[in-house]
Amino acid sequence: MLRFSTLRELLNQEGGGLFQPEVFEDWIFSPDGLRRVDGLKEYPGEGTTGTTDDWVGQVHNDGEIWSATLWSAYLAAGGNSSSSATRATTRKEFLRTLILHHFKLNTDATMPEAAEALLDQNAEDEQTQGRQVIALLDSFHDRNILRVADNVDLWIKNKTGHTGAETVSSPFWNSPDVWIRNNDDNGVTHQAPEFGQDNWFYARVRNRGTQSCRVFAVTFEVKIWQGTQFVYPNDFIPATATAVGFNLPAGGEQIVKARWPASEVPSAGSHGCLLVSAYSPTDEALTGRYVWEDNNLAQKNLTIVDLQPDDSAEISFKLGNVLLRKPKLFRIEILRPAGLEGLEVAVVHPNRAVAAHLNRSIERSTIKPVSRPGWASIGRPGRVTTQPTSTVNPRPVLTAIENARFRIGTLGNIDVDNEGLEINLAPGSEIFPDQPGEPKANGVGEEQLDPNFADADVVIEDNDRGHSIIRFQPGRLVGFPFELSPRYNVPMKLRVKAPAKSRRGDSYEVHLVQRDRRGQVVGGITVQINIV
Repeated sequence: MLRFSTLRELLNQEGGGLFQPEVFEDWIFSPDGLRRVDGLKEYPGEGTTGTTDDWVGQVHNDGEIWSATLWSAYLAAGGNSSSSATRATTRKEFLRTLILHHFKLNTDATMPEAAEALLDQNAEDEQTQGRQVIALLDSFHDRNILRVADNVDLWIKNKTGHTGAETVSSPFWNSPDVWIRNNDDNGVTHQAPEFGQDNWFYARVRNRGTQSCRVFAVTFEVKIWQGTQFVYPNDFIPATATAVGFNLPAGGEQIVKARWPASEVPSAGSHGCLLVSAYSPTDEALTGRYVWEDNNLAQKNLTIVDLQPDDSAEISFKLGNVLLRKPKLFRIEILRPAGLEGLEVAVVHPNRAVAAHLNRSIERSTIKPVSRPGWASIGRPGRVTTQPTSTVNPRPVLTAIENARFRIGTLGNIDVDNEGLEINLAPGSEIFPDQPGEPKANGVGEEQLDPNFADADVVIEDNDRGHSIIRFQPGRLVGFPFELSPRYNVPMKLRVKAPAKSRRGDSYEVHLVQRDRRGQVVGGITVQINIV
């Protein structure tokens, strides 16, 4: 009888079968096995006939193309992870996909037909949800089994009127090419997701390239809006679900769909942002791009609420970003429908301390810096109004009692052509100096603030339930600035109230918009109010 150590030595020697995962049946066909799965062979390509250097018409030799394709995809999807749990999960899901995809094939199926079936199976299976689709797609492309042409340009509409340009202006968060359905019914209008059941993602993908796209993937991910922009790929991948499409012609469009598992649907009252990316091996969104910067990306930040006249609803969202490493200035704005400039809209939080923090942030941010770099802020406070229950930090101010003239320069300055800044103050003029912790004026080389960035068109108050409210004043486009602290992430509620004189069938859209200090819109929410 062999001792265990002797058996282990035999299995580890050259040709030992159980320790060579890249070799198939090497315990019988030692040492190289029946075939290897880590070769570099390529399929001759669709539409070609005859033999090539790699395709010789022999089942086991040609089979190494298929084996190597799957092996590469397996490694890329997690098969070479340092985590044993990840490797085990990837192995289990790959084997499941491999076994089940055979039921989609005829006995004389080609490798491209098998590749399509494998992608379909992985995308449709409730246990895999398309997690391996992109790795498989890349591997099929690299091995020439499903080759994607270079001149492919996938895109998804970011808003009505978008014609495919890489960059687009706001509002870019309500893509008409992205929608949700409560049932797998192939409907083309957006529905509010139903909690506690499966829903379905849909996306319309277009190709403005000059060549047909042989195969592509569409990823669907849902995140709670965090008051800041989403960035590719970290916010988009890994995805909740991935769909796959085939043979999208140049100038054509195709609708794909994927199941949204009930376990992944946010609870009722939550506001989830649907993030979508169109992917092919030759056309992918660039790393670090935002939705408005890349036509492969789209999002659906739309919440639908049904209200009766004079009724209100609250939509949950998050203000902040746990990934932010240093304070940053933003502006929150409300865009009301034309003709409804007085529509009641407010930001609500049950904790007065949170509202007090926002109050202080608004007060610190309502100074308008001058365009000249490096000088103290000179200007007026924004139009923030507080009820008696709210507190306002005292702000130092220099007031000119009579006409005053002075020059700001540097000690030892002998440059007669540049003698510094001269300021003439009339009686009653005020200067608001910078304070510790305040946003400073722009430094040399920094972008200038948007002229209206520091306006604060809000009323801060407490209601009868003890909740603190930041109520937006009347106007078509109003808002307030705030300083976003590092890793600040607080759930808030946006309250909207239907007009008292509304009629059944009326529909209104209210946009919650976030801008950066340049005035660039970096995120937003659309609330659609349907009067019932």
